Amino acid sequence: MGISRARAARGPALLVLDDADRAPASVRAAVRELSCCVLATGQEAAALARLEPVDALVLGRLEALGVRAIAAFYAPSGGDGPVDALLGASRGIPRRVHEAASEWARREATRRVDEAAGRAATSRSSARVQQEELADSVADLQ
Repeated sequence: MGISRARAARGPALLVLDDADRAPASVRAAVRELSCCVLATGQEAAALARLEPVDALVLGRLEALGVRAIAAFYAPSGGDGPVDALLGASRGIPRRVHEAASEWARREATRRVDEAAGRAATSRSSARVQQEELADSVADLQ
């Protein structure tokens, strides 16, 4: 869909092609024929080179400051992610930092839901005991 829209564009156009290194040969061939600006992302340099880019920018590995910024995007409001663990798991590769941070955030959210459910169950149980005590006291009063 994106390629056909880029072909039909009457003015300047930008096509963003994620995971271009995994794209089939037919997609890579169609991209080479476009006369618009194409931003192609991927991990395999050799596969991306087959797109015959006019220019290329290879992103380096992130350090702790960059990982912290990405982790903050996934962390609950006001929170901070486990930067050292994310850096170790991702080796500083931006895409992998996002994947690791997303997975960490999912695990943290699950843990918080489990804790809240446990507290709610305890509160309900405590409320039932208090309700029974109140009912007994009212019965004694009568």
